[in-house]
Amino acid sequence: MYTEKQIDDLADIVVKEAVSRYTKIGPGGFGMVMCGIGPWKVESFPGAGHNYYAIIRAIYRYYAKDKTIGSMTYDGLEWMCSTGAFMIEVDELLIKFIVAFLDAQKNNKAPFEIDAVSLLTKLKDRMTKYSVVIPEYRETYDEFLSRNGKFIEEMYGYKIL
Repeated sequence: MYTEKQIDDLADIVVKEAVSRYTKIGPGGFGMVMCGIGPWKVESFPGAGHNYYAIIRAIYRYYAKDKTIGSMTYDGLEWMCSTGAFMIEVDELLIKFIVAFLDAQKNNKAPFEIDAVSLLTKLKDRMTKYSVVIPEYRETYDEFLSRNGKFIEEMYGYKIL
């Protein structure tokens, strides 16, 4: 098990790589790092899952040096919304990122803001589109949207349903 400092150090390296990938291949490069795809996963221990809070802390630290990471972060989240990768795990991670950013904004701890309404609308539109194409996912995504939509509305005042 890694210490929080070790995890934060790894997240700093991963976010620096995300910026490099964004510069080379665009928002998808940043989005893949945010998703923890392949070698970009930041875990406390093997199998723990991607530590998106460590990524967010690293993004905020990086922002102190380079303000453009704010727009790169939004672009990476938007890429996650619009890739067409119909995977509930990616969508759950996206919601977790959005909620964490909204929480930081609400508590005046965010050095920049993201347009959560736009991201949530894009996510909902994609889910609706694919639930028509792939009907067996409809119930799962309806429940997913309902549960997360209610939480976001109650906590942050954004209505997405």
